[in-house]
Amino acid sequence: MISNLKKSNQPIIPPVKQRGYANKSFKLFIIGLLLPVFLFGTFYLLQKPAIYSNTLGLITLQYINIDGEIKKVDRPYESITNEKLLGWDAWHYYRIKNKVYQHITNTPDEYILAFFPLFPLIWKFSQLPPVGIIILNYIFYLIGYSILFSTFIPPKIPHRLPLFISGLTMPVAVVYFMPYTEGVFMITSAVCFYGIIRKNYPIYFLGSLLLATTRPAITIVALAILSTEVFYFLKHRNIAHVAKESVLKILPLVIGTILVGLLQMHYGSPSITNFAAVQKYWGHHLQVPKGLSDWSSEGYGLNLATLCLFIPWGIYTLLRNIKKAPQDAILTFSKEKNTKDIKNYLLILAIMYQLGTTLYIALFSGGNLHGLFRYLLCTPFFLVILFTWITNKQNTLSFKFLIGAFIMAVVIKLTNNYSSKISFSDLGLLMLFVSITYTLFLHKLKSKGRLLMGATIVAINIVWITFMFNIFLSKGWIFT
Repeated sequence: MISNLKKSNQPIIPPVKQRGYANKSFKLFIIGLLLPVFLFGTFYLLQKPAIYSNTLGLITLQYINIDGEIKKVDRPYESITNEKLLGWDAWHYYRIKNKVYQHITNTPDEYILAFFPLFPLIWKFSQLPPVGIIILNYIFYLIGYSILFSTFIPPKIPHRLPLFISGLTMPVAVVYFMPYTEGVFMITSAVCFYGIIRKNYPIYFLGSLLLATTRPAITIVALAILSTEVFYFLKHRNIAHVAKESVLKILPLVIGTILVGLLQMHYGSPSITNFAAVQKYWGHHLQVPKGLSDWSSEGYGLNLATLCLFIPWGIYTLLRNIKKAPQDAILTFSKEKNTKDIKNYLLILAIMYQLGTTLYIALFSGGNLHGLFRYLLCTPFFLVILFTWITNKQNTLSFKFLIGAFIMAVVIKLTNNYSSKISFSDLGLLMLFVSITYTLFLHKLKSKGRLLMGATIVAINIVWITFMFNIFLSKGWIFT
């Protein structure tokens, strides 16, 4: 759990201190449960015309969808109902939840095969209405987040509470309050990473198997694993090790994907891989990018911030680390105590995942960035990178790099024909940079400044998340 492991068989933290550490982690988890209270409390207040018109209504408008025509109007937030929570992709998961894949194959509706079954089956067995499943989704996210936080952030790191809260309330967190797969993907992936850190293959196998039934992980995740093994192979030159590690890690992903294919064939799918073939309905095919675009202004700002910050840093970090990779092969599931190397391995894996996902979107979406922030930042791979920035000075993010990435995103925003004006819709872009900057440099602030700035950032992020959530409820322009 903690880097710099000693060679002795004694635990790094004495038993009493371990219990104290566990208690502190549990307290952080309980504090995390309060976020929905503040978020939906804020949402409730902004449903009141008097409060809305004197606060958020002074600086922005809300979307309304009338018979497919989307407009911006001056009105308070929507009411939260089960019906309104079934917009966009949530409707497809709801259909799978009710009938699995019955009566939808070999018809124009066969595109639903692209949506994997674990999340809707959890929804089915939970017997929760849509209002309930979004809370369960958040709890899944919180559990996965807490696992990774306690694994990567050692107890010696100061200011753990503001670190925990600032990471939890990033402006992209709205996705965890929607009936989507992100909560399940987070907790299953966190189990995978925990199994790797603890060198426990059965835990890893179970997490990976479940992950593969949540979304089509066999593509990007498996390729990220192979790319990471090749990255280390360039140093250790042990082809047998690459083969063994790749098979061990990819096997549960393959099995999980086969299980999904067999389930879909049971309900009439013509082939075990038809979930890949139906991607044609989204226009995903190999094509030359035609310039940057998106499906919504709000998503575009977040996607630009994601693109300009994580992709240059990821490429730079790979080039920097290839010289520092260990000469010996990293034995992921051996009894050898090399936690520091394992965490670096997960960092490289996270970068490979982000680069691979971005490359796929660039080559198969014609330059449309739709969903980029969701697929890169609403994942445990982002948390591995964020927590590495906090704890590993060699691979951290400099303030100059943050400023440069921010300027790049703003310049692209102002010069690209898709959306060249700065408005409230770009608050997510700004707050993503501000939130990450605060998380990385809060230790340099004095106590009062740290508290005041942290509370302000969290409050603004909560308002932004409610704004995005209201777009989802009102069926405005789809941001993910």
